[in-house]
Amino acid sequence: MKVTYRLKGKILDRSLKNISLVVVMKNFDHQNHLFKQIVSVASLELTLKKLEQVNPKSNNLDFRNPNTEKPEKKALQFLR
Repeated sequence: MKVTYRLKGKILDRSLKNISLVVVMKNFDHQNHLFKQIVSVASLELTLKKLEQVNPKSNNLDFRNPNTEKPEKKALQFLR
């Protein structure tokens, strides 16, 4: 049995905002309601290809794309 959970957590580096994690677990113990094995933990991919710009002055990730959409909307797409 393989179950995927999406966890939202805060990264200590505030410039990264909130990044979702995908945790894949298996071997569910129904009696104790625990997963016996964590198969993998994969962070949401934020590659340089997906980032339009990194602002080195403020050390913040800048999701702006002047041709298309607002930064808030684009950032939310990364968190899904």
